[in-house]
Amino acid sequence: MQGQQQQKVKMQENLGQLCCTNKHQNTEIEYIIKDNSKRGSERLLCSKCIEFFNNPPNLVYITKAKERIELVKQLCYNQTEKVAEQFIQDIAKYIENLRTLTSDLQKQINNLINQCIQWIDNLNYYKTQKLQYKFLDEIDNLEMDEEELIQQSLAFDIYEINSINENNDGRVSLGIQNVQQTIKKFSNLQGMAYKIIKNANNYEHFQYKKMKSITYQVSFEKKEDQLCNALAFNSDESLLATAADKNIKLWKFYGGELLETNTNLQGHIDQVVCLVFSQQENLLISGSKDETIKLWKEISQNKWQPVQNIKIDSSYSLSLVLNQNENQFIAGCFDGSIKIISFNNDLQTVLENYRLDRHTKPVYSISLNSKGNQFVSSSSDKQIIIWEKNNSQLWEFKYVVDKSINDVCYRISYFGDETILFQQKKNGQTHFLKMQNSKFVERSDLRLVLNNQDPEVECFFPIIYNQKNQVLVLKHSQYVYIIKENKLQYQVACSPIDCLHPWNYGTMTKDGRFLIIWEYATKNFKVYLLDY
Repeated sequence: MQGQQQQKVKMQENLGQLCCTNKHQNTEIEYIIKDNSKRGSERLLCSKCIEFFNNPPNLVYITKAKERIELVKQLCYNQTEKVAEQFIQDIAKYIENLRTLTSDLQKQINNLINQCIQWIDNLNYYKTQKLQYKFLDEIDNLEMDEEELIQQSLAFDIYEINSINENNDGRVSLGIQNVQQTIKKFSNLQGMAYKIIKNANNYEHFQYKKMKSITYQVSFEKKEDQLCNALAFNSDESLLATAADKNIKLWKFYGGELLETNTNLQGHIDQVVCLVFSQQENLLISGSKDETIKLWKEISQNKWQPVQNIKIDSSYSLSLVLNQNENQFIAGCFDGSIKIISFNNDLQTVLENYRLDRHTKPVYSISLNSKGNQFVSSSSDKQIIIWEKNNSQLWEFKYVVDKSINDVCYRISYFGDETILFQQKKNGQTHFLKMQNSKFVERSDLRLVLNNQDPEVECFFPIIYNQKNQVLVLKHSQYVYIIKENKLQYQVACSPIDCLHPWNYGTMTKDGRFLIIWEYATKNFKVYLLDY
């Protein structure tokens, strides 16, 4: 678009023809009222509308409102034009290459056809020649046996036809090789097409460039050979619990460093996959593939013991959340059930234990809203379900969320109580649901497409929502992304952390300063220091 005059956005309506909220006649619109309860023309006020107002603070001159709207729309259009123009140029170049390839291929095929036609012509010419003979030459053969004469003549014909075939076969073979070489060039065009398609699915083209980038650096590393599927901090973040295959290790966390305590909680007989720390006392909840959920309590300094062992019937927990009152936890299980387990104040006596059976396959992820009256679940059955408390304070099914994709949702999380995001398995696309008319509705315009398009391989490492910095930590395949909201859009705030292998698991401090990740590839804990 260089050298061309920049296109300007313009309003479709005529300001002079707009009517105020009170339908006054022959008066121009002068103000816009800032009131989220009003929509469209309900916000328009003329001079008669404000006769009884005394300079209310929530009014904006219509000219100022128009200037602001056009500024935002122009910024959006400039970015859209830039991106679209790049796609147009890439596609035009692709078409040009296709036409060149088509022309070259057509020439090679025509040459091959002409060689074949020449071959046919040579054979036909020989056939025509054989229709004539010289009488004087042939009378010398009258004394020969008829059968012998025929054999001799046919032997000569075979020799001549073979000569014609050999002369033309080389030319045709060369023509075939030329066609094959030209066809091989199509693989380069395939790569070019795939690149355009991949770029077309990359919404980062439309990111607002003024968002401040988040930077990070590895500030500490610690070797850990045992598989760590889950990590959790205690309330003051002085302790970090980490899964160590079927055991649980406790580490001191100080100044961004992990210090060994030699405390190793043993009791599970299969991999530990879920860890949740109480935020009121040093009490830890663990879920394992051994089909149990255990509660561990610190009885004295660095001495822990299990105080509850809850059996999950023929299943195990994949996701685990604890409510704010810390008298109930919710477990999403491999058999498709959701277990609700309530305790007394000391978390040592089970008061209630029931299950919700709306999903039909493993429940991969659960997220509880800040009010504690609603949670959302995602499952291998490709359903996203909203659950709410009824008048008896029991959880019950509310509705299945309508979504545009037919794919498994591996991870799901609230981003504030009015937004839910979910991540699909197939290619890591992150989708957003917004509250509209008391229901969550998908907003396709907010969809975030990550650079890595490989399918996810497992569901652990839940989405982390850091409220203080309004960021999300999102794992997909071997990468860990930090997502931030900017101008009502969700954007990747920095280059992704490459963990080299899809098996990586992490957690974050409340202030968002430290992100701790265990990497399978290096068998290391890495502490990342983040700068906002």
